[in-house]
Amino acid sequence: MEYDFLVIGGGICGLEIAALCSTLGHTLVVEKTNKIGGRARVINKEGFKLDWGPHPVRFGPHSALAKTLRDVGIKDAEFIKPGLTYAYLKDGTKYIFPSGLKGYLKTKMIPTLKTIKVFFDIYRKMRKNKRAILETSIDEYCIKNQIDPRIHKFLLIGSAAMQVNPFGNRSSIGEFLLNILEVVKKKSVYYPKGGWGYFFSSLSNVIKKNGGEIRLNTEVKKIVIEKNVAVGVETETEMINSECFISVIPVQNLSKILPTNISPKNFIKKCNNLRPTAGICIEFGLSEKVSEETLVFFEDPPSFGLIPTNMDPQIAPTDKSLMSFFAPTDLDIVKDKSKRNQYYAQFRKQIMSIYPSIEEKLLFERPLFLQMVDGVEIAIDQHRMNRPKPTELDIKNLYLTGDSIGGEGAGGDIGHTSVRECFKRIVRDDKKKKDS
Repeated sequence: MEYDFLVIGGGICGLEIAALCSTLGHTLVVEKTNKIGGRARVINKEGFKLDWGPHPVRFGPHSALAKTLRDVGIKDAEFIKPGLTYAYLKDGTKYIFPSGLKGYLKTKMIPTLKTIKVFFDIYRKMRKNKRAILETSIDEYCIKNQIDPRIHKFLLIGSAAMQVNPFGNRSSIGEFLLNILEVVKKKSVYYPKGGWGYFFSSLSNVIKKNGGEIRLNTEVKKIVIEKNVAVGVETETEMINSECFISVIPVQNLSKILPTNISPKNFIKKCNNLRPTAGICIEFGLSEKVSEETLVFFEDPPSFGLIPTNMDPQIAPTDKSLMSFFAPTDLDIVKDKSKRNQYYAQFRKQIMSIYPSIEEKLLFERPLFLQMVDGVEIAIDQHRMNRPKPTELDIKNLYLTGDSIGGEGAGGDIGHTSVRECFKRIVRDDKKKKDS
């Protein structure tokens, strides 16, 4: 059987692009594992719905993900906004964290007027030379311009949370500004009612309702290219043909399934050199809640925590609580057992110093050592202008999307925005083909 669209990868972005494509023609999703969801998958443990680490949705109903859901007919998605967010500094002080306009007006963590002036200065420099400011690190900008240490600290904590990059020497001040502007315009993060499992089931239902298919345990071994045109994919057992192919796998792995003779060396080098975000997550299932907070940030180690049951109690058994904390760090630390255990202990100690009641209410604790959280780290050398584009390979009928492609935003939102950009190109190219 030949398909109109074949999507490689059944994570959230794969399901999004497949649902969009299924409105145009017969669509197949192939996923190499036995479960959809990818790096945002959900498991059930003792009645708790556990996301794969804390997974808020940036901008909630205003996000690229929400737009895609509406475009494919999913109208009942609900996004729950956290209350005020807080930051815990290493000296023990607690502040309202300015993650939205309301937070900026209420916080005493930073001098508000000075901070606004800093953002205006970055904006002015960006209008003059966008690439230059995207390639300026937070540390470089703050040191060169003698920025107030309180603002510098805020930028670093914000970068760890918003850009999943705690490294001031490589996190882009330009990307930070662009993301802050989106926060002010679209508000901050939300949590999906029912957890991420709702998105997976809803998108899967759309694909199937439109006549599409999802095949699990089906790994693509090779994309078949003939005369610079993608014509099929090879799996362990068969060759599958399609009119159009969309790869949603991290581009770092793309060279494994592309013929070596057609892969441009510069493109492969760019993909292979992309650093993903990595980190350590700790999840606690508790017999009852120990805090009324919903979203918190820590200075040391740079990290954040989400208490989803304080927004949606239905994702846990009655009166139980789920707390999820994430510390982004270097991939080398996550890979090294000794280093990651040491970092885990430090991170856990920090959490317990703030929430000592966790120990006595603990039902279970789940550590996650994540070598790829998002496909690309937002950094001065891999900002939105430097990342691969959906059609950069210049192979007919082959498109790229996902959170390692040049979409706007940070973290998972890169994937959601790149899905929409990719679909626009597919529609445009399809129209050109029909017109000719």
